[in-house]
Amino acid sequence: MGTLFISYSLTEKKGALVEDYTYVKSLITPAIRKPLESLRTVLLNIHEIHGLGYGEKIYQNILLKELAFHKMEYIEKATIPVKIRSQVIKSQEIKWPIINNQFICGVVVLKENIKLDILKMSNYLKASGLKIGLLAHFGKNRLEIHGIAAKK
Repeated sequence: MGTLFISYSLTEKKGALVEDYTYVKSLITPAIRKPLESLRTVLLNIHEIHGLGYGEKIYQNILLKELAFHKMEYIEKATIPVKIRSQVIKSQEIKWPIINNQFICGVVVLKENIKLDILKMSNYLKASGLKIGLLAHFGKNRLEIHGIAAKK
């Protein structure tokens, strides 16, 4: 009886790119324009090199490696205060890195709807005192990059 060998290769799936910076255009100052453009380049590199189809934790780890490779400063696990009526009741660790002490970069994967992630980032931005974040959604057929503003 012969042995059956199955051979396959994994090819990364490339997809379209959709970007929306509508909510942050007025907040982009000259001081953060270059680091924000660098972060965008990092996200585009991840998309180009690795494509779509990996899990959230993999993309988050790739993001941290790319940030280090591009010598961008980041805090991997920052904490933000959770307040009720201006009183801090606890500290919450956020799973997204803070880049250059200027903005948060969130990574989500294969979501039908990212409205909750946008709201979460907006709240994180407000609690951390930052004004802008980028949310990268590695979807089924495309990479979406959304500029997110702090909740008012």
